[in-house]
Amino acid sequence: MKTRLRSYLFLLGALTLAVATSAHAGSAAWSGQLNSNWNVFENWSPQTVPNGPSDAATLGSSFNRTVYLSANTEVNSITFPRPAGPFAVNYGITVSTNLTLTISGTGITNNSGQAQNFVVAASDGTIGEAQLFFTNSATAGSAIFSNNAPPVAGVDGGITEFLDSTTAGNSTFINNASGEIKFYGNASAGSGTFTNNGGGAGLFGGSIDFEFNSTAANATFTNNSGPVSGGNSGLILFGGSSTAANGIFTNNGSSVSDVGGAFLEFFVNATAGSATLLFSWKIRLEDLHVSRSSATATSISAAIMLRAWQSAQFKEPALLSWEAII
Repeated sequence: MKTRLRSYLFLLGALTLAVATSAHAGSAAWSGQLNSNWNVFENWSPQTVPNGPSDAATLGSSFNRTVYLSANTEVNSITFPRPAGPFAVNYGITVSTNLTLTISGTGITNNSGQAQNFVVAASDGTIGEAQLFFTNSATAGSAIFSNNAPPVAGVDGGITEFLDSTTAGNSTFINNASGEIKFYGNASAGSGTFTNNGGGAGLFGGSIDFEFNSTAANATFTNNSGPVSGGNSGLILFGGSSTAANGIFTNNGSSVSDVGGAFLEFFVNATAGSATLLFSWKIRLEDLHVSRSSATATSISAAIMLRAWQSAQFKEPALLSWEAII
């Protein structure tokens, strides 16, 4: 009798849990009627939190548009629809410290005609940084993404990763000090616009890393140096069999005496493709180290380090795309 009762209670508990789970996870539209917390079901219509690989989140309400995550979250897609009237529907969505947001299906669709902002929080020195993942074939669409810098040295900024066959779409990415943007697998930077900022005193510069068979595609990159004494400059790195493809790279030198210029590096079997590489010309000749396997270096005085290690190939017209920027 006791065994039968235990089995009944276990089955009842399992059914209760299943009902509770189904009531709190699924596709929904943001209402923001309670507060700005993504993971509170009362903020959605129907009242269920989009948090699953098949869930679609639609954000078009004019209420509580500064949204933040309070739990690890995964969605298939995020859509910002065209507003029904003359309402402000621009959102700011923050992936909070020590949490992850994974977009694993269609990706982001912005039909609102307004800027939509995603912020990836840095570590605060006590817990870890936030991370934003694009997986499978998701696209970043047309939005603005910021990887925040940490408040103290020695910890990580926000991290954004593109995996599998994902793409950065036409989005804008601002990668602040100690932030990281990573492209793995067959991921593509699309036609995105990337700004890689240097770090203040004691902070690393932002870094963008292409690995495996990833590509810079037709994206535009601005790679900045450290802004103050004791700072560090931005880094863009190509490894594996990745390629700079048709990207445009502006690498800025430094006017600070103890800070070198921004870094652009190629390793292993990476190729510069048909990229355009632009360098600001400065006075620190010792900051430039050039090693190229298929061309003779011209006279260069940029405060930049461009290194081709192992079998990295520099191909025209990337080779001689030097431009003076005063």
